[in-house]
Amino acid sequence: MDRPSRKLAEQNAGPFRILEKVGNAYKLDLPITMKIHSIFSPDKLRKDSRDPLPGQTIRPPDPIEIDGENEWEIDRILASRISRSKLQYRVRWKGFDEDSSWYPARDFKGSPHAIRDFHEANPTKAGPPRRLDEWLKAWETDSYLKDEVDDDLPA
Repeated sequence: MDRPSRKLAEQNAGPFRILEKVGNAYKLDLPITMKIHSIFSPDKLRKDSRDPLPGQTIRPPDPIEIDGENEWEIDRILASRISRSKLQYRVRWKGFDEDSSWYPARDFKGSPHAIRDFHEANPTKAGPPRRLDEWLKAWETDSYLKDEVDDDLPA
């Protein structure tokens, strides 16, 4: 990113590990590419927002509303299976603990890249969905793809 001065660049970079306390300041483990002094006053530091204090919890992100329905972002697809001839997935939603529920493949039409990446990394797992190529094309062209009976069928 272009900045008028290096002094203003990356003031909120991090997080960086604290190596030691130096007087009233702290020495940070900075990458050598930053080329700045590694000792900072405590008033220039703040706790990583993704690392809560003991007893503090991070509120899960709010859902995104798409076509009048709430959608959550996938952190990771954990597994796939065939149940009653239908393809299902178990996922970890971003900001939530692991979910033990199984969801029909059609629920992931809005995340075709996550489905594709899961199956590329796990070729022996059940799936992919029969219409995955259509889902990818619709996502890439930002076009609406109506629901079909075979959305839950494996390829």
